[in-house]
Amino acid sequence: RDVRPLLRLMAGAEKRGTFRKAIGYLEKAEALDGLHAEVRQARLRLFVSTARRHIKARKAHLVEGDVAELAKIPQASEGDRPAFLAALRWLGSVLQGERAGARQRAAEVEALLGGRPEGQVAAAVVLRGVAQACGVGKIVPMDFLPAFPASLPVEQLLAPCVRACGLGQDLGWTFTLPWAVDKILLTALRKGGGAGESWNDRQLRVMTESALAAAQLELAYLLSGLGLRQDEKSASAFLLGRARSLPHHAWRRRQ
Repeated sequence: RDVRPLLRLMAGAEKRGTFRKAIGYLEKAEALDGLHAEVRQARLRLFVSTARRHIKARKAHLVEGDVAELAKIPQASEGDRPAFLAALRWLGSVLQGERAGARQRAAEVEALLGGRPEGQVAAAVVLRGVAQACGVGKIVPMDFLPAFPASLPVEQLLAPCVRACGLGQDLGWTFTLPWAVDKILLTALRKGGGAGESWNDRQLRVMTESALAAAQLELAYLLSGLGLRQDEKSASAFLLGRARSLPHHAWRRRQ
């Protein structure tokens, strides 16, 4: 009558790619305790992994069914997760060469993330992030991606970038910033003048992790510096981020 062994078995089956067996363990866990927090999150994560596997295998025709199953899960409607589901549908349309469908899905992601111009920024980060996380980022035609409004002031870029990267981390994926945004943020942070200083602890962690994942080491270094000025309780996390942002030749300092 304990769900923990079933969750462990489910995670092992998921890592091996035996998703049918993983779902079997999950269903047994749900029958024991459907209200258990980890059990509730596990179904969402498992079906997201299934969609990712189908996209990596170029089985685009199965993605719509995966998203339909995800949409039945109550947790999938929380926060910005509907935008993530729309992004998966967008990628399915892209892989099938459905230009009109891809544009419609991209517009849906943009609307769910707040509309223009901030929603346009967030959608550009989310769509690129979903494609890269599924291993198909290099084959997506540029005209299938929404235009990125890089001419926006830096303060208007910050919040949607945090929102988009936070959505990825919420589902266990890491979304990275487009090169244009990396350049804008670097310029603003080098100059100082308050850029990024209004971000809270969570926002700085999200952006530092995103920068590290993209090997944007200078950006991670500057963001972790802002984090180290925050509450002492979060200093250890930002100190680790600072160490990970240092070049390998500074190994003593990294240690």
